[in-house]
Amino acid sequence: MTRQTKAVRGAFTLVELLVVIGVVALLISLLLPALSKARRQANTVSCSTKLRGILQAMLTYANDHGGAIPGSGHTTARFLFTNPTAGWLHPAYSDDHCPSVVQTHDWASPLARTMGIAFDDGPSPAQRQARFEALRDRPEFRCPENHFQATPYAGSSLWFAAGPMVSYNTALGFLVTHNTTSTNARSDGVGLTIAWTHWNPPPGYSVRITAIGDATRKIYIADGARYTKNDVGPDADLSYDGYMGGGFADQGASTRFTAAWHRGLAAGNGSSGNDARLCWARHGERSPGAPGGYFRFNAGFFDGHVESLDDLEAANPALWYPKGTRFNATLSQMFPDAFGRYFGGQSQTWTVP
Repeated sequence: MTRQTKAVRGAFTLVELLVVIGVVALLISLLLPALSKARRQANTVSCSTKLRGILQAMLTYANDHGGAIPGSGHTTARFLFTNPTAGWLHPAYSDDHCPSVVQTHDWASPLARTMGIAFDDGPSPAQRQARFEALRDRPEFRCPENHFQATPYAGSSLWFAAGPMVSYNTALGFLVTHNTTSTNARSDGVGLTIAWTHWNPPPGYSVRITAIGDATRKIYIADGARYTKNDVGPDADLSYDGYMGGGFADQGASTRFTAAWHRGLAAGNGSSGNDARLCWARHGERSPGAPGGYFRFNAGFFDGHVESLDDLEAANPALWYPKGTRFNATLSQMFPDAFGRYFGGQSQTWTVP
C-alpha cells in the first residue's frame, strides 16, 4: 500500500501535465520568431558573402580584359553581334546556335568560367538549357533567402525546368552604350546593346569599369527578381538576344519600367496587385504595401564591397547608371515617392554624377 501510494504521489496529474505542455508551447512560440529572425540574419550575411565572391570574379575578369565589364553584348557576348554599337546581330548565331553564354546579358557563364566552375558551354538549345539550370542552381549564385520559383516566359525561345528564380541581376545601365536614335524599338537593337532614350549614357561611353564614374557608388549586381512586377512573375526570358536584360540584367530600381526591382506597391505609388519587393528586397522586415524604405536588399558595388540598402535608397538613379548619363526625371519615369525624394517632384533632365 505504501509503495502504491508513493507511486501515485510521484506521478503527474492530468492538470499538471497540461500546464507543462502549455508552458512548453508558450516557450516555443516565444523562441520561434527569434530563431527565424536569427536564421534570416545569417542568410543575409551568407548572401553578402556570395555577392562578394561574384564581385571578385567580376574584378578578376575586368583586370584580365582591359577593364571590360562581363555580361554585355559589348564584352562577353560580343561575338553574337556583327555591330553591337548598332545592335546588329551576327547572322551565324541564333537561339539554335548560341555557344558559351545563355544570352547577351548572361553574367553567370563568364564569371563561372573565371571562378573555375565547369559547365556545358555548347551551342544547342539543350546545352543552353543545361547551362542555365546548372548555373542558376549553383550555391555560389544562389541567395539563401530566394525561395521563389520561376518558369519560362511564354514568349521565350528557350524553355527550362521550373526552378529557383535567378537570385542576382546586373545593372543594365552599365552594360549598354549611347543611343543615337530617337526610338526605343527593338528592331534598332535598343535593349540589346544600346540604351533607352529615357536614360542614356554619354556619347563615347564604353562598357568598362574605368568609364562608370565612382566605383564605390555604382551597383554592378544586386538581389534581383527578373522577371517580376506587381502583376506578373517570376519568370525568365532566355532568348539569346536578351531583350532589355533578358533573364540576367535590368534597368534599375530608379525607373518604374524595371522588371527586377519593381516598387509599384510601396504605399502611395498607386499600383495594385502583388508587392514585387517581396521577391527582390528579401532581407529584413517584409510587409506587402508598406511604405518605401521598409524592405531591404543586398547590393554589390564595382569596387567590390556589398551594402544593405532599403528599397527607397535603391531608387536613387545615381546608383544604376554611368557618370554623365542623361536621366529623364519625370513622374511618368519614376514612382511618386522616389520622384519626390530625389527630385522634389520637379521634372528635369538630370545628369548622373
